[in-house]
Amino acid sequence: MPNEAQGRAWGLIGLVSQLGFPVAYLVAGPLADLVFEPLMTVDGPLGSTVGQIIGTGAGRGIALIFSLAGVLMLISAVTISRSTSVAALEPDLDSHIALEAIPC
Repeated sequence: MPNEAQGRAWGLIGLVSQLGFPVAYLVAGPLADLVFEPLMTVDGPLGSTVGQIIGTGAGRGIALIFSLAGVLMLISAVTISRSTSVAALEPDLDSHIALEAIPC
């Protein structure tokens, strides 16, 4: 990529990668109140299963969202750590350490 275009390219990359935050902020509240909260009532579809673990009632909808986000983060961390293509990005640290230890 030419040096003259790098600022515009990285600006666009930053914009696109950050667009998810405002969307998530706008969607999280209604999603918690209108979808997950009714699921987590005592008589709700998840009240007798997931509700036994995190409880039922007010505030449990957002608790379910946070729990799901944590589980998805854990799954993605394990998946990425086992990926051979990601492991190939890491340089051979032993050779770098050995080269730095040799006095010039």
